[in-house]
Amino acid sequence: MTRDVLGVAPEDTLGEAAQKMVERGVGSAVVMDFGRLIGILTERDLLRAVAARTHSSEARVREWMTAEPMTATEDTSPEEAARTMLEHGFRAIKLHCWGDPDRDIELFQAVRDQVGPKYPLMVDAVGSYNLSDAVRVGRALERLDYEWFEMPLRDQHVQAYRTLAAALDIPVTSGEVHTYGFQEAANYVGQGAWDIVRIDAGISGGITSVRKAAALAEAFGLRCEIHSHGYTLAQAANLQVMGSISNCRYFEYPMPIGAFDAGMRDVIALQPDGTVCVPAKPGLGVEVDWERMDALTVARF
Repeated sequence: MTRDVLGVAPEDTLGEAAQKMVERGVGSAVVMDFGRLIGILTERDLLRAVAARTHSSEARVREWMTAEPMTATEDTSPEEAARTMLEHGFRAIKLHCWGDPDRDIELFQAVRDQVGPKYPLMVDAVGSYNLSDAVRVGRALERLDYEWFEMPLRDQHVQAYRTLAAALDIPVTSGEVHTYGFQEAANYVGQGAWDIVRIDAGISGGITSVRKAAALAEAFGLRCEIHSHGYTLAQAANLQVMGSISNCRYFEYPMPIGAFDAGMRDVIALQPDGTVCVPAKPGLGVEVDWERMDALTVARF
């Protein structure tokens, strides 16, 4: 455990643990018992205790922590990580990679061997390849039956994306970080550069812009796989759009679980069957804990 990670003991009271989290300005802590990780304590766990009207000076961390959390270290193998996600009900896994074609293909093979032949897998290369390497890796992904190949090239390389999409059978898509509106999505789709539209309400002009991009993709017979990794408000905004369209298949659940829930009364919870539910409250459907948010704030701009 590094010095940047807050650790608490299982017999600490919730009040003691919460005070440490406030002082450190973090939203979670690892629970260590004689040097062994036995759980994590997140703001979500503290809110559950508050809702149950427990006394923070009496309730113990052990009683309210998230036991057997999904965690990984530098020593965790890709196979072990994939097995853990399967055990927690995830219905698909998206991988990031190193940008070294030989090493990456070995990774993709190892994960496919672990999860089996039919389990949905995707790759986000974060613009790591040139065109020839992207073609090579893409053909390996086709052989391994991966579902899509995300951001193999830098987003701005429109002609290279057209060439790649034409050369491969696996659907090719971009990253969402440079898609600032549905108009850019129209440019790529119209030129045959993307097989799937990727977009994010927090980046690409808001909910209305994302709905327009989804309608654009549908008009071309394409999926619009909306990016949803991020803090709870961003998750909720994108999930609300997903619930209103028919051509998005996956919600991209942020990992590690609970790490992006700081300052929230409501969170997007992973269900035991690997699904999430669209929040039903007014607005985005989630409520901010402004007192907690203020306590975590270090600067305002």
